[in-house]
Amino acid sequence: MYKEIIDKIIAILKAYTGLIEPTDIRKYFVGEPLKIYDYPTIYVELEQDALDKETTDKTRHLMDFGIVVVNRNADPEKADKDALDLAEKVRAALEANATLDALVLDSDIVGVRFIAGNVENFALSGVRSVLRCLKYD
Repeated sequence: MYKEIIDKIIAILKAYTGLIEPTDIRKYFVGEPLKIYDYPTIYVELEQDALDKETTDKTRHLMDFGIVVVNRNADPEKADKDALDLAEKVRAALEANATLDALVLDSDIVGVRFIAGNVENFALSGVRSVLRCLKYD
């Protein structure tokens, strides 16, 4: 179930204007990559699944997926602005398809956090969005 949801999130993002691979986003990853060579990139990972056993044969899943945009640029302000612009497109793409093509009952971005750093002579900017999905099995 988790891999299927991650794959669907990535497919939705790849099809959205401004997030197309490889023209807008160089590479998408399942899980955090050990090394990133091309920027901007996006990776998607499961953060948690809060399980609630409602009956003996029905479980409610409240799953959080981290969707991280990572960007690099020699100009720190440009790195930040571009990462923020991409994160807004991620949010718009996922809000337009809250059921992830009927894979979940509902989903919503419930948090966004900015991350900054540097690599060699480049500013590294990231935005982590948390997508909360509701599903029963």
